[in-house]
Amino acid sequence: MELVAFEGSYYVLKAFDRDVVAENCVRREQVMNERDLLKRSSCPGLNKLVQTTKDDKWLCLLLELAEGLDTVGLLRAYQRLSADIVKHIIL
Repeated sequence: MELVAFEGSYYVLKAFDRDVVAENCVRREQVMNERDLLKRSSCPGLNKLVQTTKDDKWLCLLLELAEGLDTVGLLRAYQRLSADIVKHIIL
């Protein structure tokens, strides 16, 4: 996860390595389920999905920044969080 700025607003960029996702059926299903859930969700506790994109290396989800969550402060401080850190925050 990475904090990104665009036109005066902040967003969270969540990027997945396409090779890893393509090689692992379970991981591919998890990523697609996450995308679909965020696309349909209007829950105040979940970041809203703004955009999806991909290139040769990455599948990306661009999410609204949910102010007030602990991860916001971490993202501002470190700009990027590893998957291991995010797992500890969420779980």
